Order: sequence, then structure tokens, then C-alpha cells
Amino acid sequence: MPRTNALHSAVSPDWCTPLPILVAARRTMGGIDLDPASCAQANTIVAAKRIYTAEQDGLTQPWRGRVFLNPPGTLVREFWMRLVEHWMQQEEGEPRAVSQAIWIGYSLEQLQYLQNIHCSITPLDFPLCVPKKRIKFYRQDGAPGNAPTHANYIAYLGPFISKFITEFSHIGGVS
Repeated sequence: MPRTNALHSAVSPDWCTPLPILVAARRTMGGIDLDPASCAQANTIVAAKRIYTAEQDGLTQPWRGRVFLNPPGTLVREFWMRLVEHWMQQEEGEPRAVSQAIWIGYSLEQLQYLQNIHCSITPLDFPLCVPKKRIKFYRQDGAPGNAPTHANYIAYLGPFISKFITEFSHIGGVS
């Protein structure tokens, strides 16, 4: 019997986001400039202008523009902190380094964890979509995977909240 509880865990961190969520993300943000935790296979669906692979270590690279982020389960804290750092980065009279972002969170436990890492900003500070059903991610080889044993959430960092609500309301409740 396959182990489904490993999805989005330290045991198996590499699960790719399904197309309907990516379409909603692109429509909300007007495109995706960067996926800082990706691979070539995933980017065939994400369609980001730029990606950072594990070998390139997106945590050490510059982030700019519209970011899509489905973080690997082993580095949630690090990717959230990096996203917040770039979200807050703004020179006077200049736009934010990260103008918009979609964050794919993998559980209520993750939300609880991110509240306890001494970060001044958590996903709860932004509009959230709680999907009507568990997201069925796919494997890096493109094969369908099983839905994880826990519910996901999607956070939006950006100014177009009504657009996020419109684009994600068919996926789940948005608040």
C-alpha cells in the first residue's frame, strides 16, 4: 500500500501544483515572474519567467516581481521568511521587490508552526483560500499523485484582493 501521509513532508518534499491553481494564480497576478522552489518539469505547468532549482538554491538568490511558491516540506520556515523579507523590501519611491505572491501552504499545522517562529508576518495576515477538497498534487515526473492526508491553504500577498477572491472562489472559500 502506498504511503500517502508522506506528501508534503520531510520524507517527500517535491510535489507539484495542479494546473487549475496555477491558472488562478496567473490570472490573479497577471503572470508569474519567479518560482524560487522549482524544477524544469514543474515549470512546464507553472510557466514562470524564471525559476530556481534545488541546485541553484532559491533561498540565496534575489527575488523580484510576481512570485509563485509551493515550498518544499523540508524548508517551509526558510522559504516563508525569505518571502516576507522580499515582500517587505522596498526602497523609498520604488515598488516592492516582490510585488505579489501566491503561497501554497500544506496544513493547519503549518499555519500554527509559522505563527510560532517569531516572524512578525504569517500567512494569516493575508487573504486565504481554503480549498473545498484536498489538492491532488502531481509528482515531478508528471504522473498524478495522491491527495495529501491533510487540507491545504493558499495565501495571497498583494494589492488585488478582489481579483484573488474572484479567481480562487471556485477552488474554495476565500477570506
